[in-house]
Amino acid sequence: MLPILPNKLLPMVQNLSVAQPFSTDIYKAGANFSIPIFVESIYTMADKAKAMQKSAKVKKKINLLKNEALMLVVMLIFSIYMS
Repeated sequence: MLPILPNKLLPMVQNLSVAQPFSTDIYKAGANFSIPIFVESIYTMADKAKAMQKSAKVKKKINLLKNEALMLVVMLIFSIYMS
């Protein structure tokens, strides 16, 4: 059974001598296609995000090393000053 346009359906529903077009299995005529869409910008943004994440990890490690070096220098100066 195919779907009926509303302008054709109203007279049919009002006239009970005509078979009523109601069903639980009404399908459209035609075909349905589904294909993945390739969007390059999503992949380039993902690559940029990964690179930024890696850069942030390296920057965190560098800052940690700088702070450790600064602590060593302060401790060295303090030990020289105290002796």
